[in-house]
Amino acid sequence: MSLDHFLAAFGGVGGAVAVLGIIVKILPGTVQRFADSVFDHVDPTRLKKDSPLASHFERTDELADRQARIIATLTELQVDAISNTILGLAHMAGDQSMQIAEQVTKLEKLDQNSWALAFAQQYIADHATTAGETHTDTREEQP
Repeated sequence: MSLDHFLAAFGGVGGAVAVLGIIVKILPGTVQRFADSVFDHVDPTRLKKDSPLASHFERTDELADRQARIIATLTELQVDAISNTILGLAHMAGDQSMQIAEQVTKLEKLDQNSWALAFAQQYIADHATTAGETHTDTREEQP
């Protein structure tokens, strides 16, 4: 079926555009999915170096690298802030096990094994045994 037959079946270009408009209204993510599928099939290495599409892919790669570095930096800042909070809580008077356990949960969510995590777990274990309680670690052992 050629493009001419397709357009004729829908009453010309206007009818085809109307049908496509209805499809887009019914399925709102259609245009984005179509654009994604088109770009998924583009091989950036086969594009001309000075083409606009090649520069788009180059900028996209640069932005992805920048984003990864920013996320790594923010994660490091979060780990440092949580580690400092754990140290501050450990040096306060009294038993701060509950607050330190909350900070340990935050570190575990970030999937970070740092010295602060080991320190906090040791603090919790020490204070749980001194208070006559037994603290059980519910986390899974990591290989």
